[in-house]
Amino acid sequence: MAQLELRTFAGLYRADYAWPQLRVILEFDGEGKYSLGPVDEALLAERRRQSLLMEQGWVFVRLRWADLDRPDEVRNRIEAAIAMAGRRSA
Repeated sequence: MAQLELRTFAGLYRADYAWPQLRVILEFDGEGKYSLGPVDEALLAERRRQSLLMEQGWVFVRLRWADLDRPDEVRNRIEAAIAMAGRRSA
């Protein structure tokens, strides 16, 4: 599901793509989101959101656009995240 909105006690978070039933989030790390303000603040805010969601049981896969040139690697990483999420819920 694209642009899934998730609530944490610190506010709303929008995942680039997620499999909610598996609690797996796929995030694209494009350079554009870091050019809107101070990079250190953006990274700290991103880390906080990710930590809060991980504490709720979400597993993250972070990709850069260049990763899409290696579809087998991307598939393996997503499959590994799904397997990890499955072990957590078992």
